[in-house]
Amino acid sequence: MSLHIINPTVRERVEAQLRLALGPLMLAALEAPGTIEVMRDPDGAVVVENREGRRVVGAMSDLQAETAIITIAALHSRLANALSPVVEAELPIANARFTGVLAPMAATPTISIRVPAASIYALDDYVRQGVMSARQARRFARAIQTRQNILVPGATGSGKTTLASTLISAIDPTERVVVLEELSELVRRTSRHTVYLRTTPGHDLTRLVRTTMRLKPDRIVIGEVRGGEALALLKAWLTGHPGGVTTIHASDATTALLRLDNLVQEAGGPSQPRLISETIDLIVTIAMTPAGRRVTELATITGYDSRTGHTTGPAED
Repeated sequence: MSLHIINPTVRERVEAQLRLALGPLMLAALEAPGTIEVMRDPDGAVVVENREGRRVVGAMSDLQAETAIITIAALHSRLANALSPVVEAELPIANARFTGVLAPMAATPTISIRVPAASIYALDDYVRQGVMSARQARRFARAIQTRQNILVPGATGSGKTTLASTLISAIDPTERVVVLEELSELVRRTSRHTVYLRTTPGHDLTRLVRTTMRLKPDRIVIGEVRGGEALALLKAWLTGHPGGVTTIHASDATTALLRLDNLVQEAGGPSQPRLISETIDLIVTIAMTPAGRRVTELATITGYDSRTGHTTGPAED
């Protein structure tokens, strides 16, 4: 759930309440350069994750953590209690994504705050950092230019959202791109032709895809497919709006295809492996390895065999 306040006086008051609820320790961690995630563990330890790894920076009492979760829920016009113990929301501080869990779901108040990348990485940046090869970067650029549909699987914290932001930023700025998200996570394009839509209690991602079709998009992006909206997105990509990007929680290309098919069935229909094969062009898996984030797999779907399933092949030049 997002928090949008136009009145500057009210916005300042709300941010002051947020800062008071989070406390100076978490605030300092959130605003430190390079922070990726700030967590409050069940034992009270406040843990900061950045590119160097994770480290404990202090402690937060159960009372303060519970107060922070309840306050953030209230500022988003929600309740946080034993009957509604999970709070997911956007914070205006650092544009972060907040997740808080109360008892009885968690033994003690647990918090995780994801800080998005401060700026969009270019493909060349990934090459310099060793995340991908120059050959892979050229393959991505060509996929964007030729309007291929790209699926980005990865685990939590793998960097798939940041990579998706990079791919989206490579789209021609004159194209009209509609980006759909539950919470704002993708780094924003500066192009005036990019439209960002987010879900509301009455408008889920499936409904947003249908709304998007009336906004004359050249390309459609979903930050992450998690449910039945996968079917609506595949149909949109296949019927006149190719060149999109989405992410999915999966460890490799094969698992991503299976999970995507499972999500399609959540829309209430049968398995759709042929539709997936005809729609997805490129799959790029990113993972956190001992050497850091790396593109671990790059594959194309080359066809569908009713006996063996999807046929994939390498996507290198």
